[in-house]
Amino acid sequence: MPEYNPKEPQVYIFFSADLIGSTQKKQFAQRQDGRNGLCISSWVSNVVEFYSSFEEAFAKDGVELWKYNGDEILFYARISNWDEALNHVKRFRDAIEKNNSPENKYPVKGAVWTAGFPIRNFILRKPAINNDCIDFIGSDIDLGFRVAALANRDRIAVSPELALGLIGASRESREMKWHFYGRKNLKGIVEEGGVPVVFLSSTKDKISLQDKEEEVLGERMTPAVLEEFLELYFEQSPKWRIREFFSSSEEMKRNSYYADAYEEACSVIDKICQDDAIEESSTADTANLATILNEIEIKKDSKD
Repeated sequence: MPEYNPKEPQVYIFFSADLIGSTQKKQFAQRQDGRNGLCISSWVSNVVEFYSSFEEAFAKDGVELWKYNGDEILFYARISNWDEALNHVKRFRDAIEKNNSPENKYPVKGAVWTAGFPIRNFILRKPAINNDCIDFIGSDIDLGFRVAALANRDRIAVSPELALGLIGASRESREMKWHFYGRKNLKGIVEEGGVPVVFLSSTKDKISLQDKEEEVLGERMTPAVLEEFLELYFEQSPKWRIREFFSSSEEMKRNSYYADAYEEACSVIDKICQDDAIEESSTADTANLATILNEIEIKKDSKD
């Protein structure tokens, strides 16, 4: 993981690749086993092979393995601009497309999102183990997992702030196959009218059944229109105005809208890090930390 200063604002992009239908396949394999479903060897090798092959294909060029989560494998990368994010997303799409070839009986669905630190989110670290990352926690991480639940084999779920950043990054991103499915209420995410549901095709050239279905229903839209909608959405949703990505700590302090939130986040960090609190924290302490972070409110500027 890159060198980390907990008070210096930085942005990470996250990737989820999740096996499709794995639970059903496991149950079928255990029924076929004929020994009361006690044998795991008939399916576990496929899961391990998926972990290994996908990690080998994708965990490079700044992308790091985050963790295995059941049948899901998670990655992260630190980014300094949207062009870097776009390059990672294209490689992720290509890795999914390669994995989901017709001969592969274990296809995956993918999701991508971003989170800014230290406002709204925090990185748990343990210096005793070579400064490796323990975990990422915070509101944007929670949102990312909710968005990931909407993905399918043909559609990579993309969080709204990342979609807006990517579409505005370059002409190349506008030529990618974007899809919009309206706004949806996500579990635990309170947002009036719901969160915009944005997808990116998991293949570069192949036309899927969903593509044709959208044409028939007349639901096609251009990336330019999607960009206009997302810009307006963020302008009218105060909770989501915390999109001040790629700013330094000094820029945060000078920003009338983010200064208070940044100062409060730094105060929380001081409290957490004193006397190596992270290294000695218990499970209860970690739960309390999540509560503290979730209670950080973005104070609106008096001019709003």
